[in-house]
Amino acid sequence: MNIYDISKEANVSTATVSRVLNGNAKVSEKTRAAVMEVIERHGYQPSALARGLSLKSMSMIGIMAADCKAPFLALAIHYLEDFLRDKNYSTVLCCTGYELENKKKRLEFLLTKNVDAVILVGSGFVDCDDFLNQYIRDAADKIPVMLINASMSYPNIYSVACDDRKAIYEATQWLYRTGSENVLFVYNQKSYSGIRKLAGFHEAARTYDKDWDGYSVYCPNEITNVHDIADFIEAIYKSGLKFDAVVTADDNLAAGVVKFSKRMSIPVPEKLRVIGFNNSYITEYCEPELSSIDNRLEDLCRICVDATAGLLEDNNIPHNEMLSAKLVLRGST
Repeated sequence: MNIYDISKEANVSTATVSRVLNGNAKVSEKTRAAVMEVIERHGYQPSALARGLSLKSMSMIGIMAADCKAPFLALAIHYLEDFLRDKNYSTVLCCTGYELENKKKRLEFLLTKNVDAVILVGSGFVDCDDFLNQYIRDAADKIPVMLINASMSYPNIYSVACDDRKAIYEATQWLYRTGSENVLFVYNQKSYSGIRKLAGFHEAARTYDKDWDGYSVYCPNEITNVHDIADFIEAIYKSGLKFDAVVTADDNLAAGVVKFSKRMSIPVPEKLRVIGFNNSYITEYCEPELSSIDNRLEDLCRICVDATAGLLEDNNIPHNEMLSAKLVLRGST
């Protein structure tokens, strides 16, 4: 029996169990009584070391991100650390890379640091093959797990996400409605978010009786340099697939499309319109500036931090929150 078992049985957070053990006044009598009933029933006696660890664990949040260089993830980390600092939480950051084993090891490492909760940033942590997500469920049996731009149905897992499917659907519809004939969709992850974006494109293309399958192109996620992305798009173009608009799953892909257009002397937006995703700083570095879907990252991070703090104070919060995105039009359309 440990504080994780007690928290689960008493239906409170591990942070609350720590407060009860250490006589913290910021616990209601009802909650204190519920925790003490479980402790006394099991005869739990925390060691001096366990007490010390529980004290150290309070106000510490783990953050995991696959790649801190990626604009979306880097900005998310910035927002999270700012908002957590405002609430007097410290953070432990782990950059995991994209390999499953590394993600598992980093999550296990955070658990050994007795963090009160962990935030997984980006949809790449939730695999389409659900059995590969077991390590996240195992962690949720011990502490709250917060997902940003992903979703899983399991006790003690909470998510806040942008409605990526609807965002891509509406952007693709807008292109068709305003005159584009053949819209290409380029994506680079087969994650929760990537699959939802793909579904939104398929739905919009079918609405206009367009070829949704042939115009959905997967760009391997190891291709990240804009020149290499331009090479990838050029190969598609030279294969005979003709398109007059492109929607991409992130702004970096869209920047590669613009690079391709300049190489092939295809004027943007006159002959080729381009829409990215994330509304990152990359949009302003392109010429013309990129239209992009704003997934409201700052709002996602603020809601995630508020929910995390609420959980650790034993407030009831919804397991899933979904925000609507906004299409920001610039020179590329």
